[in-house]
Amino acid sequence: MLKSLEILANRADRTILATEAMPRGQWDPTLHALRGLSGVALATAFSFGCAAEQTSVGELDVGAAQHSSSLLTISGIRGKQSSRCVDRNYGQDNQDVPASLMDCDANSVNQPWILSSDGQLQAKLNPSRCLTADGPFQQGTPVTTAACDGRAAQEWTLANTAGGFGTITLSSASNLCLDALAQGTGNGTSIVIGTCNGGENQSWALDGISTPPPSSGR
Repeated sequence: MLKSLEILANRADRTILATEAMPRGQWDPTLHALRGLSGVALATAFSFGCAAEQTSVGELDVGAAQHSSSLLTISGIRGKQSSRCVDRNYGQDNQDVPASLMDCDANSVNQPWILSSDGQLQAKLNPSRCLTADGPFQQGTPVTTAACDGRAAQEWTLANTAGGFGTITLSSASNLCLDALAQGTGNGTSIVIGTCNGGENQSWALDGISTPPPSSGR
């Protein structure tokens, strides 16, 4: 299975290289879809961040789940600057609970997420709660875990570079990135959206990416 995924990714990457000769700035839906195909294959095969050195693709669009019927699970969204993870504030499931940085903990039930086919980041413990930009699409708007309802504020694009870190942007406002407020690095630092600026407080690694087991039908 793993070998098949690697072959699939390599084929897509070769096609991408041939297609990228087109004029800069011209969007090609075929190229976009192929990037997605490569991202899904490698996301399933590897765990980003801890195993990032195993990848060789220049850009991995983990939002590729948006081009696939498959879901991806993520054990943690880890900040480059802080080395801490996006946390659901101790697992509270009330409406509009703020997200914050906390020490990454492999045993935590508050830090894993499910990336859905439409770009939602659902809490793995309670998939009815989604990571949400809770207010106007502007600098400093807090990010919370709110009831999933399909609004644009819950649709994200995740892109990782070969180094294992990349941006998480709002799909409908690609100039706004998931951001650790005021470049904070400590436990409890608020997670907000901010104008994308290339800062390390807006750079995230996706740890422990996998596909969830088939539904039991319940």
